[in-house]
Amino acid sequence: MRTTPVLLIGAMLAVGCQDNDRDSDMSSRTGARGQAMSANDGKMTNPGSLSKADQQFVVNAASGGMFEVQSSQMALSRANDAATKKFAQQMVNDHTKVNNELATIVTRKGGSVPTQMVERHQKMLDTLSEANSDEFQKAYHRRQVMAHDEAINLFEGAAKAVDDADLKAFASKNLSALKMHKDMLKDHNH
Repeated sequence: MRTTPVLLIGAMLAVGCQDNDRDSDMSSRTGARGQAMSANDGKMTNPGSLSKADQQFVVNAASGGMFEVQSSQMALSRANDAATKKFAQQMVNDHTKVNNELATIVTRKGGSVPTQMVERHQKMLDTLSEANSDEFQKAYHRRQVMAHDEAINLFEGAAKAVDDADLKAFASKNLSALKMHKDMLKDHNH
């Protein structure tokens, strides 16, 4: 499988991914370790030299990153207030950078990042896209809170538990930005 920049993957996913009818309650689908099933049964199609635990982290981190970028791109075009659009632009910028960093690390290990979001992220994106214009900003905000809660738990767990030193450093390094995003969401509560 050829590694494609995450931003291009996100654009393709926005057009090509389809909804699945399984349970979308994120809290029941993921825990502190971020364990979840992806569109390809929770596995990377090309794991390279990564352990199973590291693969699971990559699947969930890549999926969460794709969700952040795509949902925020949607907010840039659909949100009504400047503060939401400013936050959304920062999410696109920050998460695109993190997604690309993750892809670089995985590629160096001989693998490739997943090209589809896990089911719960795809369902969250699909639900957000169906929100009417009056409800969109609140729906976007709620999903950002959920996604950042999940990402913080995932990255905290990975910073302690993944096997690969580069992934562990990646998780540790990006935790502060995720927590900052969560604080921004508290400050901009709808």
